[in-house]
Amino acid sequence: MSFEQHGTYHLWCVDNVLYAELLGTWNKEAALNFSRDFKALAGQFNVPWAHLVYLEEWGLCTTDVIEVIQSLVEWCIENDLRRAAQIYSKSG
Repeated sequence: MSFEQHGTYHLWCVDNVLYAELLGTWNKEAALNFSRDFKALAGQFNVPWAHLVYLEEWGLCTTDVIEVIQSLVEWCIENDLRRAAQIYSKSG
């Protein structure tokens, strides 16, 4: 059974850096769509690249998202990702 996506994201590139902003609480469908769109953009790099993700408005995720993200991390490493950073607000 397929569910509707919960949570959103914005992706953009500047030079050889792929930026992502994650918003809301994610379910697996959001993670699968993000992974698909992320790979489409990152696949255009023909040089080592970096990734910067903004997590300030992200509301975490359901447990089934973890496997999708782990697979995406493996893909990134196999496809010449050299640097990654996360930006988030300090809690509490």
